[in-house]
Order: sequence, then structure tokens, then C-alpha cells
Amino acid sequence: MKTFLKIWQKYLYYTKKSVLKENVVVGDTIKIGNFEYEITCVGSTANNTLRELGHCTFKFDGSTTPSLPGVINLKGDKLDITDIAEGDSIIISQKI
Repeated sequence: MKTFLKIWQKYLYYTKKSVLKENVVVGDTIKIGNFEYEITCVGSTANNTLRELGHCTFKFDGSTTPSLPGVINLKGDKLDITDIAEGDSIIISQKI
């Protein structure tokens, strides 16, 4: 298991759990560091998982049909792991 952790360590991100005040819905925006995306689809369990565990999966394909229940689909250029810096925030904003 140490080998696995060593290989994947640079891809693991530890977060401070925040309160999800409203469900994430299509049309909301998400900002990851300096990059902003439109939410195009929210899987059936994504809000609950985000609320209960502080976890979700983002898929950068702009799909309007969920591929998996815990996925939030985003419209915009795919984010590369090197685009994320220590201290960056993930902010979800309601559509206006």
C-alpha cells in the first residue's frame, strides 16, 4: 500500500468540509482556483455525497446526462492537475 500512496500522493487533496447551503443545480458555476466552469449536469447522489462526505467527482465534458450518480459535469476546458495550487479554493455559486 505504501507504493500506491507514493504514486498517487501528488493527486490527493485534503479539504476542509464546508456546509452546502443549497443543492448544486444545472446552471450554477464552480470556480477551482482561477478557473471557472458552468455546471451542466448533477448526478442523483452528488449533492448528498457532497453534503455528507465533502466529496464529489467533476467531469469536464459538458454532458447534460449523468454518467454516474455522484458526478457533477462541467462545461469548459479540462482542468489539468498542474493547474491546481496549494491553497486554491473550490467555490460553487448559485446561478443568478
